[in-house]
Amino acid sequence: MSREEMKKSVCMWCKGECGVLVKVQDSHLVDFESNPDYPRKLFPPASGCSRRKHAKQYIYHPERIRYPMKRAGDRGEGKWQTISWEQALDEIAENLDTVRTNYGPESLAVTFGTYRTHWEYKWRFCHVFGTPNITGGLNVCSGPRQSMAHAIVGNFPFYSISPHTKCIILLGFEPNPARARTYHSIRAARRSGAKLIVIDPRRTKSASQADIWLQLRPGTDSALLLGMIHVVISENLYDEEFVTNWCHGFDKLKEHIKEYPPESVAKITGIPGEKIKQAARMYATNRPGAFGEGMGIEEARANGEIIHARWILAAVCGNIDVEGGEEFSPHHPPEVVSNRRQRSSPIGRRNCGKYCLPNKGGNRSVGIVSSFSVGRLLRGYRRKCCGLGAKVVLWHFVLPILPA
Repeated sequence: MSREEMKKSVCMWCKGECGVLVKVQDSHLVDFESNPDYPRKLFPPASGCSRRKHAKQYIYHPERIRYPMKRAGDRGEGKWQTISWEQALDEIAENLDTVRTNYGPESLAVTFGTYRTHWEYKWRFCHVFGTPNITGGLNVCSGPRQSMAHAIVGNFPFYSISPHTKCIILLGFEPNPARARTYHSIRAARRSGAKLIVIDPRRTKSASQADIWLQLRPGTDSALLLGMIHVVISENLYDEEFVTNWCHGFDKLKEHIKEYPPESVAKITGIPGEKIKQAARMYATNRPGAFGEGMGIEEARANGEIIHARWILAAVCGNIDVEGGEEFSPHHPPEVVSNRRQRSSPIGRRNCGKYCLPNKGGNRSVGIVSSFSVGRLLRGYRRKCCGLGAKVVLWHFVLPILPA
């Protein structure tokens, strides 16, 4: 007798990662629908998802490859033969062993796409094989943001916008429909009165709904952010207590941003100076604030400088690891992140990392961070962390801000 049951699961086909109810009959997928009780809410809701509607076709399509295929003719002929899993694994292992024996383990390079459930195995395979040469979409998708955040503040707040956020800056990022969960959080924050600033050359849906849309010339984001920092500091809108206790290099930063008054930045970015001032004041006076940045920044030529400046702006406004701001993940070690429940103490500010000015055209800039942050960053790239002091030089920027 056939048996039908409903199972709870999570769909990983996109960044929504929706909770779903899966109808299964004799271990075969019959259908699945969104789970109304799943705690992570989305907008637009998952009920209209085309992937969900065609899931059964995707999984059971008659032309889907289900067994190993080996080329049976010359490359490009399109001739293939089905072989067993055992034969496929044996041949792959034999060829890999030949490569390692004849050319060394580092002759192998591995690439991958967007994460789903298999990253851990690829890293582990490369580690066992002996090659550090693994790359993929991470280099232009999430990798720059993660690396810079860990280097500057020792943590990566992954889209920490919440109903407690009072000002949101979207930096090269359109959450609808790319990040349905984040878009749901933005809508909740907006209903609670949060301000919205969008930095994007395109008139996206979010830009059309923003309190301020900064339509900058592509590639000039770093100059714009430095101009906003100039306004925050020159008008004494910064968080003096946080800057005094937890920021390194503030005096140098003050000298650095003298070269970026809004009037000069306007010539670089194409945005009127008065509008730059309005955006800076809005972010600085509506706290806590949080950024959301995306691939519009990560695929930019000077992505490191842009993200660096973004973190400086968040820091001088005191938005680091506060509820509704750039909230640190609670699973990180206590020597880097304080317990977020202990709101009576300056939240997460014991070892919040250090700050420094970003690059300006033609000059180098350094980021100074705690040894733990550097160790975490280097270990992520399979390097050894040895003998690091409390402060080290980590980054040297040479990319200039694009001229007008």
